[in-house]
Amino acid sequence: MTIETGYSAEQKPLHSLLSPQKISLLSEIGSFIESCVRDSVEEEAGALGTDLFFQKAEIQSLRTEVTELKSELTELRKQFADLIIRQTKTNEDSEKKSDFRVKDDREAILSEIKRLYLKGFSHAKIATYLNKTKVPTLSGRGKWHRSAVSKIIREKISEI
Repeated sequence: MTIETGYSAEQKPLHSLLSPQKISLLSEIGSFIESCVRDSVEEEAGALGTDLFFQKAEIQSLRTEVTELKSELTELRKQFADLIIRQTKTNEDSEKKSDFRVKDDREAILSEIKRLYLKGFSHAKIATYLNKTKVPTLSGRGKWHRSAVSKIIREKISEI
């Protein structure tokens, strides 16, 4: 009588071909391989976790540095704005200041024009010089022009 196992003689399961010692040894080898793979995976995961920890710490450090740089930039912008304001005020003050005052020094302004003219300055160069040295015009408004200097030399030179 033959017992039907569902396998033909050529298709017998592997364990029926092996001795019990070999099956036990294969089982131990399988457990060992499984344990090695698990340890390797855990080790790699640990290394990745450590790398990830350090990367997170580095990212946090960079964020802190960026925040500090933003604060420094804001402070520099404030200092720059203050400097511009001070420079503007200085320029305005220097434009207001001059060695000459129109009402008080009309004669001094005319004498300066005569002195420059007698030194050989052209009318245009006299106007440029008066503007650069912030000498106010006789009207107290605007800038000196060649034509104004020419008119003063023509009309007022004899008075001086």
